[in-house]
Parts: sequence; structure tokens; C-alpha cells
Amino acid sequence: LKREVRLWKLSNHVNIVPLLGLVSGKLGPGLVTPWYTHGNVLQYIRRGPNVRREALVMRNVASGLRYLHKQDPPIIHGDLKGANILVAMDGRAALCDFGLSVILDSGPTGFTSFVLGTTLRFKAPEEFVEDLEGGSIPRDVYSYACIYAQVCTP
Repeated sequence: LKREVRLWKLSNHVNIVPLLGLVSGKLGPGLVTPWYTHGNVLQYIRRGPNVRREALVMRNVASGLRYLHKQDPPIIHGDLKGANILVAMDGRAALCDFGLSVILDSGPTGFTSFVLGTTLRFKAPEEFVEDLEGGSIPRDVYSYACIYAQVCTP
């Protein structure tokens, strides 16, 4: 959790869910974020097909990913899926859940560049046949394409 919090705090972008703080309770520690009225992107698109709404959501997701990947060193989300994309009241989508995220070539930050696992449905095919360590931009892009198909296909 400590690594996730440190990484999330490095990410400041309109299409990244802001981390407001931490709480501790009977169920253990928790992360505090703003409330996203429309829930996750899968809940949002169930309202029925709307090409403009779907296009806006996917542009927002691409913008958030681009921001992460353009950092120096790049940040890899590592678990991009519909449940990890929240939609605000104004229809703006934002990425969340950085538990499997990594920083490539971590250097002095102390982060390592390995991924413990991702949601199988959105895993790049090479991850099933190769013993791969570390996240990669192409794998995040593959996950984005899977979400794109899911969002744009009734």
C-alpha cells in the first residue's frame, strides 16, 4: 500500500483520480478519493449506447495513460480495466487503482519495476507464453484496446 500511495501521489492529471488521503479502520487501511457519481466505466456505459459519450471516455483514458507513460521515468498502470476507470458527474473519465503500477527504470525513487499480476482478460498475449518481468507501455496499450472494444461493443 505504501508503494501504491507514493506512486499515486506522483500522478497529477485531470484523467487520474486524485488521492486525497488515507484512513485506518477495522477493515484495515483505505485510500480516500473523490466520489465519482457514475461509478466505473462499465456501469456508465450500461445506460445505453452513445457514441459521443463512449468516444469522450476513451479519449480521457488515453489522455491519462499518455500522461503516465510520458513521465520520466514512465509510469506503467499495469492493471487497466473497466473497473479501474471512474466517471465523474460531467462525464470525464479518470484512471484509478495503482496497486499494480510500476515505474520503469526506477533509479533513485526506490521503486522496482515488476508486476505481480493483472486481470487475465486484459493481459497481453505474450504474458501468457513468456516469463516476463516488469510492466511495459505496449502492455498498457493492449489493455486500453481491450477496454475500447468492451466500451464500444454493445
